[in-house]
Amino acid sequence: MMNNFDEILAGCKKNNSLAYVQMYRLFCDDIFNSCYRILGNTEEAEEITQDSFLKAFETIKSFSGTRQAMNTYIRRIAINKSIDEYRKAKRISFISTEVFEDVADDDEELETGIVDIDTIVNGIKQLPTGFRLVLTLHLLEELSFDEIASQLHITASTVRSQYVRGKEKLKNDLIHFNTNKNEN
Repeated sequence: MMNNFDEILAGCKKNNSLAYVQMYRLFCDDIFNSCYRILGNTEEAEEITQDSFLKAFETIKSFSGTRQAMNTYIRRIAINKSIDEYRKAKRISFISTEVFEDVADDDEELETGIVDIDTIVNGIKQLPTGFRLVLTLHLLEELSFDEIASQLHITASTVRSQYVRGKEKLKNDLIHFNTNKNEN
C-alpha cells in the first residue's frame, strides 16, 4: 500500500492497478461532488466521475505536478464533462437578457443572518436552471465569469446578470426560509 501522493503517482506511471485505485480514492469524493452539484443526478455524476478519471489516467505518465494540481486537473475535466452532459440532456434557460456591466467579482457574503452551508447549497438547488448553474460554477467550483461564459457558450455579461439575479433570488429565498422557520 502506497502512503503518499508521490508514491501513488509513480505507481500510476508504471501502470500499477493498485496505484490507480488509490489515486481514485484520493480524489473521488471531491470530483463526484463537483459533478453532482452541476448535474443534480447521482448516476450521471458517478458516470462522469469515472470518465474523468479514465481521461486523466490516459495522460498521467506526463503529469509532474502536486497533489493539489492533480485534483485541479481531474476536477477541471469533470466540470467540463458535466457541463457538456448537462447541455446535451437539458435545455439551459437563462432568465432575462438584461446586462450588468459593472458587477464586481467580489462574492460578498449573503446577508441573510446565520445560515449554514447546507442550507445555502440546498437553496441553490432550488433556483431556476440558469441561476443554479452559474452560482454553482462560480461560487462552488470557483470558475471565473469568463470561464463560465466560454463553457456555456454565452456572453460574460449574461453570466454576470445570471449571477447577480441568482444571488439576489437565493438571498431572498433564504430570508423567506429563515422567516418561516422562526415563525414555526
